[in-house]
Amino acid sequence: MGKWVKDGFDSVVRDDTHNGTKIPAVEYMRSGACPIIDQGQDFIAGYSDDITAAYQNLPAIVFGDHTRVLKFANFPFLLGADGAKILQPTTDKLDCQYLFYYLLQNPVPSTGYNRHFSWLKRMSVVYPVSLDEQRHIAEILTTCDEVIEKSEAVVEKYRAIKAGMLKDLFTRGIGKNGKLRPPPESAPQLYKDTALGKVPREWAVKSFDSAFELHGNNTLSRAFLTNQNGAVRNVHYGDVLIKYDTILDCNDKPLPSVIDEGVRQAGNDYLQNGDLVFADTAEDDTVGKAVELYNVGDRKIVSGLHTIFARPKEDGFASRWLGYYVNSDSFHNQLLPFIVGSKVSSVSRTNIKRTLVVIPESDEQQRIAERLSAIDAKIADELAVIAKYRKVKAGLMARLLTPPPDAEIVDGGVE
Repeated sequence: MGKWVKDGFDSVVRDDTHNGTKIPAVEYMRSGACPIIDQGQDFIAGYSDDITAAYQNLPAIVFGDHTRVLKFANFPFLLGADGAKILQPTTDKLDCQYLFYYLLQNPVPSTGYNRHFSWLKRMSVVYPVSLDEQRHIAEILTTCDEVIEKSEAVVEKYRAIKAGMLKDLFTRGIGKNGKLRPPPESAPQLYKDTALGKVPREWAVKSFDSAFELHGNNTLSRAFLTNQNGAVRNVHYGDVLIKYDTILDCNDKPLPSVIDEGVRQAGNDYLQNGDLVFADTAEDDTVGKAVELYNVGDRKIVSGLHTIFARPKEDGFASRWLGYYVNSDSFHNQLLPFIVGSKVSSVSRTNIKRTLVVIPESDEQQRIAERLSAIDAKIADELAVIAKYRKVKAGLMARLLTPPPDAEIVDGGVE
């Protein structure tokens, strides 16, 4: 049976912010000798070259007084000017990294964009008397964090690679030799001039209106949708913007169902493989993001609120090509002049019909889609690792940072 201590926050934690140097946000640099940690979501907010003013009493915890964000720093840093506090244990009987994880596991309530340090000071801190046990707990949780951070870095690398690929693939394509065509400036004979700029000679350029027919959508709000199984599934614009990637694989992504009271309003214009669903409303220029339906099978799926449903007029598009293409800058940048609204942005069916689409031969579409699908699969694998270890970490934190049932808990263990 282990012994644990329960202490008031003020008894074991001190506010050491006065020993940090605060840097105004306007002075943040993109690179520099010393990182800046503030109360924002990004771990590193910016940089400064003023290394001599860096906080050196390490490790340390940074707490966002407004945001409640917690960060653990074991390297010299400068402090963001607004709302960030530096926390330190007042005793060597409490490990700083254990304290960090304990505070993560026991967040103070959110009261909006107000100061939360007073709430933090009301809480108790519970910890094993054994410093070795505290450090062992912190080490286990740190191992989970390292796995998550490694996978997050891989995801960012693959996403950067994909962004570069999208630009090249939808302007240069992949030749029959399986390689990118040389750029137009190196091989002008391989390209032709179009309203979209230079594109490979083999590619057709058509108006969206001539290549697609627009179908109807419903106006069902979230109140008419459920995560329970139902006869009719619904593609909501919010999910297009946030939840789904460019390819909506119906075997992989669960779609909400329409509740019985909404089935009649949902309509019966069901989506098929290869159909596109655009989000016609967003809070920024992501409006116009779309998904291509894939693996629909015998499911009844309708296009929902604030969406535009487009179906190719002819067969011949390779599976998943359209989903990648309409989300590329090559297509989406055409929508930018048509976006209207200040607080909420939108694009109309009429204006989507004014865009142009490039159409390579089907086998080249397939090569491009396979290249992008391969990198998407790598991203999905890493995201699965992240999800797994976040779940593992959550379970470990709940178990390791709580005294076991047979533990002896004493008050005021710090002398």
